[in-house]
This record gives sequence, C-alpha cells and structure tokens, in this order.
Amino acid sequence: KDVGSVVGVVPVAKVVVVIAVVVVTEVVTVVVLVYVVVVMSEFPVIIVRVAINLVKFWSRSFNGRSRGGRPCSCRVLVVVVVLVVVVLVVVVVVVVVTVL
Repeated sequence: KDVGSVVGVVPVAKVVVVIAVVVVTEVVTVVVLVYVVVVMSEFPVIIVRVAINLVKFWSRSFNGRSRGGRPCSCRVLVVVVVLVVVVLVVVVVVVVVTVL
C-alpha cells in the first residue's frame, strides 16, 4: 500500500509544481510589466515612439518601392514583429540589470 500511495503522490506533486511555476512566472511577468510601466514610464514610451516612427518610415519606403500591396504589408508585419521582439528583449535586459 505504501508503494502505491507514493507512486500516486508523485504525479500530483509534479502537477502542483508545474502549476506553481506557471503561476509564479505569470506573477513575475505582471510585476515586471507594472514595474516597467510605473518606474520607467518614459523609457517604454520613447521605444514605442521610435518603433512607430520606424514602421511609418519603412512602410513608406516599401510602398514607394513595391507595386503590389500585399508584399509591403507582409514586410511591415515582419518589421513590427522584429521590433516588438527587440523591445521586449531590451526591456527584459534593462529590468534584469536594474534588479541585479
């Protein structure tokens, strides 16, 4: 009976650990986002403005070069995705550096 109870407890423990990790990571991400928004409110605004200006500039240049509408929209989407990833990485790095 003891062996069976131990075997039954192990998967439950794993599930509890996974849930705990997920909850902790979500809480941490929310706290980090709030921290970034509140403490460094000017920093993300600057990044967003720069990103918007870059997207506008690139979309104009792509619209000027390409004849069809679809490729330029796809390129703009790719540029936006790349910019979002870069912004997220920069914010994470800044937060980590400030915390450490």
